[in-house]
Amino acid sequence: MAVESSSVAPSEEFVESSQTTSPVDALTNSEDRHPLQDSWSLWYLTADKTKDWDDRLIKLMTFDTVEDFWACYHHVQLPSKLQMGSDYMLFKDGIQPKWEDERNRDGGKWAIETDKKYRPHLDGTWLETLLAVIGEGFGDAGKLVNGVVVQIRRKVDRLQIWTASFDDQELTLSLGKQYKKVLKFEENHKCLQYQSHKDSISKTGSTTRARFRV
Repeated sequence: MAVESSSVAPSEEFVESSQTTSPVDALTNSEDRHPLQDSWSLWYLTADKTKDWDDRLIKLMTFDTVEDFWACYHHVQLPSKLQMGSDYMLFKDGIQPKWEDERNRDGGKWAIETDKKYRPHLDGTWLETLLAVIGEGFGDAGKLVNGVVVQIRRKVDRLQIWTASFDDQELTLSLGKQYKKVLKFEENHKCLQYQSHKDSISKTGSTTRARFRV
């Protein structure tokens, strides 16, 4: 699917308008719209480290149709153009994109880090991630998914799929293997790691142990 995306950043005007009006409410579903299985919210974490984490987190838009997804996607800046230290987070509506949310705290994430050489491909893999998640591209394993995250950092970028739990090891591994195929990382032997949120919270060093690898 060829996509021509806007390079518009999440501007102050867009942020202010998104906080006062609901884009989804403004667009009435009708027969010519294609509903998604779930309603999703796109969040933006600014790079302003002078503020508390919660104050940096901004909900940009909530959507529940294919058409509204593309409107949202075209309205915001591509990940590769974001300021260092920024994140995009797409989560099912009603779930906060943080460890402490009751629907996240017993779960974890499939995560991959890529260096700057991979950045020209970052926008494409982010879009493929979004389409797989909202389009139910992971089959039964998709029911584990709460949201997805892309993080822009100076030395590496990170892609993550957050899950509600990892009790079902077979289903969790299936999700990781399918996501690796979506990212086409089988071709260059990159490894995805699954990390528990509770392990990330309680870690004593700079790294979190991996529960699973694919």
